[in-house]
Amino acid sequence: MKFVSPGNDGVPDRIVILPGGSVIFIELKSTQGKLMANQRVQISRLRKQGAIVFVLTGKLDAKLFLDDIERVIHGLSSTRVPRDCYSADN
Repeated sequence: MKFVSPGNDGVPDRIVILPGGSVIFIELKSTQGKLMANQRVQISRLRKQGAIVFVLTGKLDAKLFLDDIERVIHGLSSTRVPRDCYSADN
């Protein structure tokens, strides 16, 4: 999902909602892209609240993330996504 929060600049670009309700925030950047100060602040705030936030750089990084999400959903190991963020029991 595209994440829009009027009046709250710097929020991550996307929200991934996994089966069972776990939420992951995603900031997408080009391979040359850099986080702006307000994005760093928002990511820090979310992480302090216990949220999972990824900054993905370039198409390959995004593809690897999607591969990891699919592995987690199917109960396989993942290199990035915590196993406990998705439970089929939820």
